[in-house]
Amino acid sequence: MARLPQPGSDDGTWGNILNDFLAVEHNADGTLKPSGSLADKADTATMISAGAGLTGGGDLSADRTLAANFGTGAGTVAQGDDSRITGALQRSGGTMTGALTLAADPANPLESATKQYVDAHAATTNPWQFNVKSAPYNAVGNGVANDTAAIQAAIDAAASYAAANNSYAEVLFPPATYLISSAARTDRSGNAQLALPIVSGTNNKLTIALIGVEDAASMPHWNATSPQMNGVVLQSTWNATDQSGSSNEASVIGGPTLPNGYVSGAVYSNCNIVIKGIQVQVPHTARGSDTSGIDLRGMANAHLDSVAVFAAGTPNQLNATYSTPGWNFGIAMPVPGNNDLSIMNNCSVEGATYGFYLGEHLVADRLAAIYCYTGLLGGPFFSSVGQFHNNHISSASVEACVNAVNIVGSGKVIIETLSTEGNMTHVKDNTGSAVGYVGLGGIINTITVTDPTKIKVVYLDQGPGAVTAPTMSASTTVLRNPFWRDSAVQVADGTATVSDIKVDGASVLAGSGMVIVPSGKSIAVTYSGGTPTWAWTLL
Repeated sequence: MARLPQPGSDDGTWGNILNDFLAVEHNADGTLKPSGSLADKADTATMISAGAGLTGGGDLSADRTLAANFGTGAGTVAQGDDSRITGALQRSGGTMTGALTLAADPANPLESATKQYVDAHAATTNPWQFNVKSAPYNAVGNGVANDTAAIQAAIDAAASYAAANNSYAEVLFPPATYLISSAARTDRSGNAQLALPIVSGTNNKLTIALIGVEDAASMPHWNATSPQMNGVVLQSTWNATDQSGSSNEASVIGGPTLPNGYVSGAVYSNCNIVIKGIQVQVPHTARGSDTSGIDLRGMANAHLDSVAVFAAGTPNQLNATYSTPGWNFGIAMPVPGNNDLSIMNNCSVEGATYGFYLGEHLVADRLAAIYCYTGLLGGPFFSSVGQFHNNHISSASVEACVNAVNIVGSGKVIIETLSTEGNMTHVKDNTGSAVGYVGLGGIINTITVTDPTKIKVVYLDQGPGAVTAPTMSASTTVLRNPFWRDSAVQVADGTATVSDIKVDGASVLAGSGMVIVPSGKSIAVTYSGGTPTWAWTLL
């Protein structure tokens, strides 16, 4: 291995040893070899210059340090919330433009609160959606501030957008309690705190959707000690006065009414009103309530899904028999003559005089009315055109009411299942001219149906087969079928001579034999000389 000569030794070989050492890194002409270890070494004269925002530098004859020059002026390095960073929000405030998207579900309570705030306050990104809590409407939703004007403005904006953009718009309600404390508006051909738009029948029909939570129809537990609240609550504090004499009943949400040239004669606002996941709360009074919840009688179409109207009382407060009825209703659907789209899915009413007004063309899959004077009200009495089309209800539940179903005039109704609880008139037909079908069940002591009626009532909790026959009536005495099922009745002379059997007032046999007595209809046997016998079989 090449080395330097050592003083005091290497006598006579110094020159050779030194040359061998230098030859490791140098060529014969003194230049550095390309493969040598010194070839890549920087010259100490090489300079390091400090660029913009840096200090220090110099040649390589000594160690050098470069440092960042932080500041807020030109030529300095930006840091933190410096305004020179594009899009930065300052500690003192700033405006974020564009949508904010949260990348994942919240992982801790703080993030959860932040996400909830953003969901409630972030600007709506779809132009057809109008969030009542967003600017320029700015509903508060704390149950204290009056949000009537804010919500009305959002409804009006949605209607204007729909009229100009393919006939559809949505009004969005984040979960909250929205105080509705202003008096009703009467400048839009109606009598409602929140007035629905008026659209001419010659224009395109507008669909305006008021959208809240997934389900606002939950009913309070019977032991509840406070009024039920279901996510989105429009809380009215207005006690309306009775204007039922002119069919101008006041409501929280409503369209045009009869004295203003609508409803009668099939004149409607040409709108399809969709309401989903919203609860309306009205003040509790001695009659349950005096302010109607939702009045859609003057709208051409309506579609309600998971909606409730409750008086602001506990079940214990509402559980009273309103022997003297008021005049308001929970939900009123478009009257007969409407434009053949009337739908209710999963709707609940508590504490109204009339829980539901059915109108015409109605298709419903769950209606529940508790603590009302009448659960379901039908008939053409609001309209001069008559009811030509049926109302079809898959399932209805009526409890603690005076009347379960009341049909006025020549109304038409089909209720596949009507479940009731409490003493009440199960079907009331004011004129005896209503038609339809009601499948009745529930907790019932005595079935009560007005007579006459053309509505067929069938007791679903009684199965077919032989039953214990009622006591034979006196000759010619009319007996209404007590089983509320179609029945085959075999009449035998026994110790008597039977000369006539009438069913529903018409003679069907001039002697003993079998007759069919439909549910709700009557049988009368004329006999002499003793007492006949009969056997009843339910069909």
